[in-house]
Amino acid sequence: LSNVVNVDVRLSAGDRDTLYDARINPIATFAENTFPGQFVVYGQKTLQISKSALDRINVRRMLLEVKRQIIAIARGILFEQNTPATRTKFITLATSALAIVQSFSGIEQFRVVMDDSNNTQDDVMANRLNGRIIVVPTRTVEFIAIDFVVDKSGVSFT
Repeated sequence: LSNVVNVDVRLSAGDRDTLYDARINPIATFAENTFPGQFVVYGQKTLQISKSALDRINVRRMLLEVKRQIIAIARGILFEQNTPATRTKFITLATSALAIVQSFSGIEQFRVVMDDSNNTQDDVMANRLNGRIIVVPTRTVEFIAIDFVVDKSGVSFT
């Protein structure tokens, strides 16, 4: 038995807007699609209620990928000496990984901090290395507004 029900219901623009306002990303088809039967996930909201960059799926996915990469980098320096050279190695590797994400438009800006500002002598004595990664995610387009202007004939556009 399957709990999947195949229902061919066309959502109106109003239906899609109502669902999207309720933080539901409907799966929709559009009559004007070039490819018949093409489905579109019409939205990118998460269930997070408070407004922030984290209430969008693209940001969550980007952060999950960045976290996976940073964990791999951190594992590579685990049990090395807690020295400025180790910190520089981490910063170099993390900056390289984040620059790649930025080149694919996942991040607008970032900064990696792992220096004396967040690593005290007490941290070194406790065998701890602290880092801070600040990212500004790239926002996506959710609404497109286009103005059409009809002007008299004979107008020159230069």
